[in-house]
Amino acid sequence: MSLRTCGSAEAWRGAPFRSLRAVLQSAALPDRLGAPLFAAVVETVLLYNAETWTLTASLEQQLDAAHSGLLRAAFGVHYQQHVSNAELYGRSGLAPPSLLLRKRRLQLQGTSCAPRPAGLS
Repeated sequence: MSLRTCGSAEAWRGAPFRSLRAVLQSAALPDRLGAPLFAAVVETVLLYNAETWTLTASLEQQLDAAHSGLLRAAFGVHYQQHVSNAELYGRSGLAPPSLLLRKRRLQLQGTSCAPRPAGLS
């Protein structure tokens, strides 16, 4: 399974992301507002139902690469500028999706393993 078979990568090709990118790259929108907008729109679609995916190391790398690529496009960072992913994530205040998914899975596991209150069977 690859990121392309999940449909997430295909969802952002073409007009939908171009129109969002125009908003995110607008000079009137500061980075402090662009990052939450990116998280609300792009991460929501990219990571939809991702807690149920079987993530291999390869798929994690593909997911992180797709996310950082979309983040670079959204913030107008070109590959020629030599901005590292750490700098990119620092600037945006966002975390790589692989870390978000690990956190979500731990929360889900904690919820399912929590002791039941007395009186419930």
